[in-house]
Amino acid sequence: MDQILFIFDLDQLLPVEGDRIEEDDQESRVNILKSGCLRLLLYNKNQLNKKQRQLPYFGFRFFSSTGFYQSPEQSNANFVELSLDTLGDLETALDDKFRTVIQNAVKESSRNEEYYSNYTNSKGYHYPSDRIKSVLEEVAVLFDWDRPSLQSPIKTGVKVRKGLGNAVFLMTKLPHTQDEMTVFIKDGNKKLSHREISSKLFSKKMRSFFHGGLSVSLHFVDTAQFHDADAPSMPEIQSTQQMSKGFWGCRNSLGSGGSERHEPRRQGGRNPPVLQR
Repeated sequence: MDQILFIFDLDQLLPVEGDRIEEDDQESRVNILKSGCLRLLLYNKNQLNKKQRQLPYFGFRFFSSTGFYQSPEQSNANFVELSLDTLGDLETALDDKFRTVIQNAVKESSRNEEYYSNYTNSKGYHYPSDRIKSVLEEVAVLFDWDRPSLQSPIKTGVKVRKGLGNAVFLMTKLPHTQDEMTVFIKDGNKKLSHREISSKLFSKKMRSFFHGGLSVSLHFVDTAQFHDADAPSMPEIQSTQQMSKGFWGCRNSLGSGGSERHEPRRQGGRNPPVLQR
């Protein structure tokens, strides 16, 4: 049984300043996000094959990667079975949370076109790497990843079937230039090794969690093409995602105009589908 957790970044999943904040375009991006989540939830599901018919359980969380928005209170930390009702709950939550982001971006940009860039240089700004580390530690504790009653193949030595298993999908914009790296991670203006970048993103506790017997995999879904259709790659982040057993990144974007992919082989399973128009 697959247990899938989506983590959505309120601050940087969508563009919040510049010439890409028109409400109609932003709503289209949210719809692409919904479609991408559904494709992941239905990955390798076949109603004609009894062994592949079982629907997954899933959950979702929102977080503020830079502290610009206050992270919403989220008391519910349960996996629910995929159904029309639970899928509707996910889509409603995405609409509600990102409608505020979209409307605020239009309002603030009308007053100051560089309002968010100015915030990244303020005292209240938080490095996204720190917030990512915190939210991963949070969901590792709050969610029940070891649920034998669901017959989930999570025990060491059990043959993993062709599904996603226990999986976390964190959706945000990753840095693609050295300037973006500087505001993404502390000391990002320096030449950091892959190991140094990894240590700033993942605590020792999280390394143990993702390497442990629960077989939880972590996937970054990069939304850079929502912000810039020609976003270049950032080799340091790509290499960091594949440097450690148990981690691999979805280097594809949810946006239009093609999709850059970087998909190291996931040990014990198949890679999920590409998310694009």
